[in-house]
Amino acid sequence: MNSFDIKIQYDFAVKLVVLDWSFIHFGIKNGFFDESVAIEYAISEVEDGKVTFDKVLEISFLLKGESVFPFIEELASSECVHEDELKEKLLFIIMQWLFDTRQEFEDPLGMVEEIYADFDYPEKIATIVRYMPGSEGETGFGEDNLELRWIEYLAEACVEYGREK
Repeated sequence: MNSFDIKIQYDFAVKLVVLDWSFIHFGIKNGFFDESVAIEYAISEVEDGKVTFDKVLEISFLLKGESVFPFIEELASSECVHEDELKEKLLFIIMQWLFDTRQEFEDPLGMVEEIYADFDYPEKIATIVRYMPGSEGETGFGEDNLELRWIEYLAEACVEYGREK
C-alpha cells in the first residue's frame, strides 16, 4: 500500500488530525507510520493525564526498536472505527504531506497517481489524477488546474478529518 515508503512523523500527523489508537495501528500496519508514532502518542497521553489503560503507560516506556504491536492491537480493538474512515483520514495526511513537500520531488503528480492506486482509486482524489477525465463542463486543464483541485481536496478533507473540525 505504500509504494514510496512514505513515513509520516508524529508531529506532522498530530497537527492535522486527532489521533487515536485505531488510526495509529492502521498507519503502522500499512507502513505509513513507524512504531515511534505510537510511543510518542502514548507519551503525550501520559503527559496530558489521559491514560485510561495500563497498556498506554507501558508503551510510553518502550524504547525505539521495541515492538508496540502487542499493545496497540489491544488498544485499537477497544475502539470502534470503520476501516474506510481510517483509510480516508490517512489519505488526507499523506496528500497534505506530499503537497507540502512537492517541491522536493521530480513528479509529485505522478506520486499522486501511485497513491491513488495504493488506496484503491478513491473518488475523492480522482480529480487530481492526470489521466482521469475532468467533470462535465469543466474548463482548464494542466498541472496548475490539478494543483488547484489538490488544494480544494485538502480543504474539504481538512473540514472532514482535520483537527479543527
